[in-house]
Amino acid sequence: MTMAEWGALPEDVSGELVDGHLVEEEVPTVIHEMIVTWLGELLRRWFVPRGGVVGGSNARFAVTSTRGRKPDAFAFLPGRRPPLDAPIVDIAPDLAVESVSGSHRDELRDRVEKLTEYAAFGIEYYWLVDPQLRSFEVLELGPDGRYVHAQSATGGVLSVPGFEGLSVNLDSLWEELDRISKPSTLAISPAARRTGVPPPLKRRAVIAAAPTLPRPPPGFRTDLPRTRTRAEGARRRPRAAALPHHGPRRHPASRRTFPRRSSTAARGRW
Repeated sequence: MTMAEWGALPEDVSGELVDGHLVEEEVPTVIHEMIVTWLGELLRRWFVPRGGVVGGSNARFAVTSTRGRKPDAFAFLPGRRPPLDAPIVDIAPDLAVESVSGSHRDELRDRVEKLTEYAAFGIEYYWLVDPQLRSFEVLELGPDGRYVHAQSATGGVLSVPGFEGLSVNLDSLWEELDRISKPSTLAISPAARRTGVPPPLKRRAVIAAAPTLPRPPPGFRTDLPRTRTRAEGARRRPRAAALPHHGPRRHPASRRTFPRRSSTAARGRW
């Protein structure tokens, strides 16, 4: 693959050009993207008001005649601008930034291969951020065309060389990474706090821990109809019609009438 063919690839095709071969890039993690975004916002706050240009990881740079790289972030100082419509940029930026990934292959590419290629391309400053080591390194291009360590730190607020007034708060960056690394807690709404209702996860745990009823003994039939209680039978049984309190009683099967017993007859005396 030539440099022109690499530049003509669609944007959704990832990879860098290495000696005529398309080599896959590292798979970006959430930590990697957070570092790049955090540094990109920092660079924009310093470069854009001064007339500089800041870009991301999709720009393609022809660092050599046979190698094309895509740094995680780059910046041009005021007075220098890259070609805006060209698919491949052949002008070296003033700053290139790389977030070192955790794999050995990615670390070898960022610390060894790109170190030599960026120096040959003429990038004056090269920043390396390692989230595993919690380190920040500033490499400056020397008169002999090689990088020298201008600054290295693991914390604090740094005034980086080459960009007057630009400071990097590493403590703030590491705190941001620690914040997302902590296990997430269950969010409780303000209404739940006021009413005291436990969150759904705790409610399910209580139900799961509740004791279960014992099983019936062997031979116990559960398909029989349930016996009604006295109260249920009284509610369902129709109430008998009340007999009249006065007048003769009539036998339902004949026309004979019988006098109603008085209190004296009830005692056996007529």
